[in-house]
Amino acid sequence: MVTAHPWLRSAVGVLPVPGHDPKFAPPSAGVRIGETLNRLLGLSLVTVDSRTEFRRSAKNMTSAERAALLDEFIVVDDLRGCTVLVVDDAYHTGYTMAGVVKAARAAGAVTVLGIVPVRVMRLDVEPSKARVLDVE
Repeated sequence: MVTAHPWLRSAVGVLPVPGHDPKFAPPSAGVRIGETLNRLLGLSLVTVDSRTEFRRSAKNMTSAERAALLDEFIVVDDLRGCTVLVVDDAYHTGYTMAGVVKAARAAGAVTVLGIVPVRVMRLDVEPSKARVLDVE
C-alpha cells in the first residue's frame, strides 16, 4: 500500500510510535512495522523517544493524560524539508499519533503522513453463528 499511494510513496523516513514500555521485549508492533518499512522500502528509520519511561495505553487514560501525549514525544533527527510517515499499530484516540506528528514537525518535517495498518474484526454475538467479519 505504501508504494502504491502517491503521498505515502513520497515519504523518505518512517517514524514508528514507540511502545508503552521500552523495557518490554520484543519491540511494539508499531516499531516492528517501522523496521519492516525501513528494510523493504529503504525508508530511513527515525527514532522517536518518549519523555516518560512508561506510558499507559491512550484508551486507558484520562482526558488530561491524553492531552499530555501531544508533548510526550521527541525526535532528535534533523527532518528539515522532509516528508515522513508516522506508523502506529493501533488508533484509538489519535493523541499518540498527533504527539509524534508534533515532534516530527518540531524536527523540521514539512509533510507528516500517518498510517495505521490494522484490521478491525468483530465476532458475531450468537455462538452458533460465530464467524469473523471484516469491518471497513
